[in-house]
Amino acid sequence: MTGYEALSAEIRSQLGIEYGQTTADGRFTLLPICCLGNCDKGPAVLIDEDTYGPVQPEEVTQLLELYA
Repeated sequence: MTGYEALSAEIRSQLGIEYGQTTADGRFTLLPICCLGNCDKGPAVLIDEDTYGPVQPEEVTQLLELYA
């Protein structure tokens, strides 16, 4: 959970959505998750079945492009 605020803000900004919303193209839905079981690698992100961490806000663009 450490550092999730900045990471969450960057993801919401880049996707243009808030928690519980889906992007217009249907590619991403942003959901808050309390625990990914990756505390030692936080902040972490789960996309499809892939877990990434630690993820810094400046890495969000590259990470999202993997799923575009």
